[in-house]
Amino acid sequence: FSLTGYNDITRLGHYYIGDGEAGPNGDSEQTVPGGWGTLLIAGQYMDEMVPAANLPAIQAALDGQPGAAEKLTAEQRTYLRDLQTVASPEMHRRYIELLDRHREEMDAVSPHEQMHGLRAKLYILHPSVDVSIPKEEAEWDVRDAPSSVEVHALITPYMQHATLGPKAPLREKIRIGIFLGHLLDDVSRSSRLPSTGPTRTP
Repeated sequence: FSLTGYNDITRLGHYYIGDGEAGPNGDSEQTVPGGWGTLLIAGQYMDEMVPAANLPAIQAALDGQPGAAEKLTAEQRTYLRDLQTVASPEMHRRYIELLDRHREEMDAVSPHEQMHGLRAKLYILHPSVDVSIPKEEAEWDVRDAPSSVEVHALITPYMQHATLGPKAPLREKIRIGIFLGHLLDDVSRSSRLPSTGPTRTP
């Protein structure tokens, strides 16, 4: 069961730094990524993204240590802001190089091209607008699933990232109710591979 999940961390990383997100059909995501995504990438490799002289102070500020943010110099504040917003070409280049350098690590923990051994039914629930993980990631999951696997995917406006949204038409609420009903029915009994061809629910 994928709930607003990602398909490819490297692709998601490019989305976070402003390179856009392309779906399997070539459609491009138009939403602006949330401001914390870049720090998820940089946070794993701070020693590669921050000059050694500034690393202790910036790391302390990111960790939320009391008074650490106030102690940053003007230069450190500017660098931290650029680390988050990727406003400069130089920072964009640093992120590109980081994503390229660690591609194998990111591939190892990404479903993309790793689902060939999947045998269980696959349920995918994703918001139609998600600035954390765009809906194209769910579309890639559907495309990457083996043809022998039964896939149920619902991309709905009645969700924010990993939570139900406050307002939506009754039709969308019913669609999610039916989707979750099928999911609960499947997990409450043994699952077997379908004897007929796979289905892709719209």
